[in-house]
Amino acid sequence: MKLVPLVLATGAAAILASTATAAAASAPSCSLASTSRVKSALGIAVGSPSVTKNGPVTVCLFASAHPLLVRFETDETASLFTAGRKSFGQHGEPTKTVNGLGTQAYSSSIGSTSNTIVVLKNTTELLITSNEPLAKVVALAKLILPSL
Repeated sequence: MKLVPLVLATGAAAILASTATAAAASAPSCSLASTSRVKSALGIAVGSPSVTKNGPVTVCLFASAHPLLVRFETDETASLFTAGRKSFGQHGEPTKTVNGLGTQAYSSSIGSTSNTIVVLKNTTELLITSNEPLAKVVALAKLILPSL
């Protein structure tokens, strides 16, 4: 099985430990990234995700021929979101602003091997990483965002 380089998630993962004070029950469910939404947006079939919850963070890791990581974090602030974006840059992962998604959004790509979209909607951050084209990753975010 080929795995998506999850280096892109390091910036967001660094914030994971610093925000573990909120109740896990308030975090969105991986069902927001349902298999039908994934199939519709990415054109790939995935099984049930491996779910990890840590306070306000829920990570959904889908194993398949085309691995996919969907991460939700509640109680996110604009300053934490900015710090997460800065962390991407500090790890050699350039970002680009994406307009028209949530309150703020940015993307990061490593060649053709990994694409990430990170969206802040109100106080919830959505991060999606896949080796699918960025346009498809954005399409999945657009399907999930109305449910946040």
